[in-house]
Amino acid sequence: MILCGWNDEDEGEVVVDNPPYKIKGIVKLKLKIMERLISLNKPFCLLLPSTSLQTKYFKELSDRVGGFQLIIPREKYDYEKVEGVRTKCLFYTLWICWNMNLEKDYILI
Repeated sequence: MILCGWNDEDEGEVVVDNPPYKIKGIVKLKLKIMERLISLNKPFCLLLPSTSLQTKYFKELSDRVGGFQLIIPREKYDYEKVEGVRTKCLFYTLWICWNMNLEKDYILI
């Protein structure tokens, strides 16, 4: 299965992305994206809701694979849904990183 266009022909060395959190009909999309990138041995930094860390699937993935690190913004990010129109995000996000070999396991930015 190919998710979000990541496939074996990708020539990039690292994926840095704000992936979709939900797509109708796809259960546990964030998990599937992380599993796909790990299966490709593709280091990544994904901007995800901070509650992702507390899910059963993330805990199991972390125990099984390891190598996760966090980049934690000091403030809540806001987003643009339409160019020039900012929205107030209702949840906190952070960067879940895998196989990035950062200096620390969590970094506050």
